[in-house]
Amino acid sequence: MYACILAYNEMSILPHTLPFDVEHYDRLIVIEGSPQGSSTDGTWDWLNENYGNNKKVSLLSGNWGEHTKKNNWNIVRRNLYIEILDKCKNKPYFIHSKDADETYTEHFMKEVRKEVETCKDSTLMIRFPYHQFYYDFWHEYKGYDSLHKYSHHLTKYLEGMRYIKKNSWLYDANGRKFEDFPINSSIIRNDLHMFHYSHAESADKQKYREWRYAMRQDFDDVDISKLPSDHRDYKFVDRRQLGYKSIQEFTGDHPEHMIPYIKKECEERGLECKV
Repeated sequence: MYACILAYNEMSILPHTLPFDVEHYDRLIVIEGSPQGSSTDGTWDWLNENYGNNKKVSLLSGNWGEHTKKNNWNIVRRNLYIEILDKCKNKPYFIHSKDADETYTEHFMKEVRKEVETCKDSTLMIRFPYHQFYYDFWHEYKGYDSLHKYSHHLTKYLEGMRYIKKNSWLYDANGRKFEDFPINSSIIRNDLHMFHYSHAESADKQKYREWRYAMRQDFDDVDISKLPSDHRDYKFVDRRQLGYKSIQEFTGDHPEHMIPYIKKECEERGLECKV
């Protein structure tokens, strides 16, 4: 299993997630930077200091601002790592494009690797739901319908595959969207979950995402009447998501390697810590 990790100003969380990724993936390609340039919090320096000589890890950095007018810069970064894989002598069997603030449990990785090693030749994706945390580490967006419930996946590497800028989906060399292949070409593991911590991240990242949502939807503020009463003082929410997701209490266990991060973040932000 190969993974591409996208990172920008991730020093608060990357030291917790990346060592876990290095341990469980066969190879990692870390692509750092944004339209504004390289990270300003030391992320790139930390990556080079800790993984610059690691044979399992390839590091790339760039100013992706030149791509924003004609292409989605995230699509450019994801296609860059596929182009790198195209040139590898040892091709990966399954690939995973993930953000630096996405991670898993030990059990998840063992089960996914087992699926990779035993799946049929016709299997194109291994799909699973996610915990996407909102406001703190015990309130999450939870996907319910079939599309969003399984929107995260590992994909079988196929030569010529690319992400398409118009909708950010992955297509094969013949222009077929992976999401449109018959459901029997996927292994669905509803019992496994990805943990996405972006909604519980730093105030700077929250402000950036709030700005991004406002620009995308062309509104100045969020209709807080649509939020649960205990969240109406917190504006950061994509209004379009309220129709198909609900904000609920997370009562499970966080990945063990994330406990120090959660404790630190709770202490710094005055949140109740339940771990």
